Amino acid sequence: MYHSETKMRQLSRPTYSETIGHWLFRYRSYVPVPLGALVTLSTWNFSESVTRLDFWYILLSVWPISLFILAEAIRLNVVGRAPAQTSGRGRKFEAKMLVTVGPYSYTRNPLYIGNMLFWVGAASFSQNIWVLLVTIVVIAVQYHLIVLAEERYLLGKYPKKYVKYCRETPRYFSLGARRRKVPATSFDCKTGIIRDHDTIFLSVLACWGLIGINLGIFRGLLGPAVSMAWYSVILVAAVVWIVVKLIKHRMISLVRQRARREAMYIEFVTSIPFFECRIQHTFKNRASEANDRARANTYGDPKS
Repeated sequence: MYHSETKMRQLSRPTYSETIGHWLFRYRSYVPVPLGALVTLSTWNFSESVTRLDFWYILLSVWPISLFILAEAIRLNVVGRAPAQTSGRGRKFEAKMLVTVGPYSYTRNPLYIGNMLFWVGAASFSQNIWVLLVTIVVIAVQYHLIVLAEERYLLGKYPKKYVKYCRETPRYFSLGARRRKVPATSFDCKTGIIRDHDTIFLSVLACWGLIGINLGIFRGLLGPAVSMAWYSVILVAAVVWIVVKLIKHRMISLVRQRARREAMYIEFVTSIPFFECRIQHTFKNRASEANDRARANTYGDPKS
């Protein structure tokens, strides 16, 4: 039943929901801006009524901070384990291979779950149940439509493999679902930070701003010394973000230089007839080995 429904969806025309999902994915960085403004204004309005920070008020602020940390931990865990070029960071979906291991063995959309937790944490700072409900509804609808559009893209690119993956792994989460047996994947924190450094900095900036508003630091409620220390925190974070960005650009530049040197070397050697056939044979073998390794890393079986 599931296979037939998926097959019909694969052959049918895109629905309105999937079309909207493509548009939301294309402008996913700008669509939540009004929602962020609503959360910020609501948090500021609530904080102005606070004249004294008691224990319970500070305790309520711990809950949103914990959601921020959990959301970023999920994102870092996903990005630090996923192979390169397996998620689109531009305006179009991108997937050089289908990743089904690591966090993707628990849910098909771990990154979106992390993003949803981030927004729930941000809205919790407002201490307003209506702002929290509006945020949950808007973010849930946005990411669900994006997921529908992404599923159609993956069905078109990996028809058999993605259908099998959908049968074995829930779209978001399921309490009764049994996790598939998958090969262990290594976590590279350095890779995760370099890949996701922009999102990490934006998360730190949002958390810094909302905490400052919520605790009255920007209004000087805790004194000028605390306010100065709080501004220095974001300054240090900005410096770290710039350094990581420079490191990333340097790494990309080195990879491109190496690729150009290899291309020039291959062009020179292939101009000699004796080496041309040997190089073609070598590159065919390397391509075959690379495909086998990619399948083994993704599915655990190079022959699958």
